[in-house]
Amino acid sequence: KTSTQAKEEAALDIPQETETEASSIQLSPENPLANGDEKACIRIINGLLDSRNETDAVYYIDELIDAKGENTPISIRCLYVKALISLGNKNMAASQLAILEKQAPKNPSVRSLVAALAIANGDLMEAMLQLDKLIEENPKYAEARVNYAYLLLMIDPSSYRKTAIDSYKLALKLGAKRDQNLEKNLNIV
Repeated sequence: KTSTQAKEEAALDIPQETETEASSIQLSPENPLANGDEKACIRIINGLLDSRNETDAVYYIDELIDAKGENTPISIRCLYVKALISLGNKNMAASQLAILEKQAPKNPSVRSLVAALAIANGDLMEAMLQLDKLIEENPKYAEARVNYAYLLLMIDPSSYRKTAIDSYKLALKLGAKRDQNLEKNLNIV
């Protein structure tokens, strides 16, 4: 800047431009994600989701995203969308999912969330299409096969029961955790 420009800005009381980086935003001290690495944050968020504290999860993740900006890991952004869907905030979930699809279009968790949002919107055929693509692209992604089994039961439990059981058993072979609710719904307890 020239000295004339500096004097003019001072006379007009124009604040100097300061670069505000996302990392300069501080998380509140009560945010359990404040000092955690990605794995610790994922454990905490999953704990909140498992205990049906989606509202807290959304609040803490939202604050984390504000602080980290584009440096927020995809895995945490995916959990954010999952929590938003659980809360029924489908518009915000769709908005965040659009960002994720641009950032990580091949990420299997992202396509899983597209299917989950389709289910939340009542579009079971779109969910089926997304899960079919996901399984085709990632045949060893166990969680997709669990979700596929659930979806088949939503569509028609009597017609698709055997296919759902097969999908679930394959998911277990691929390393999925046992799902007692699904086993009960499939009558394989």
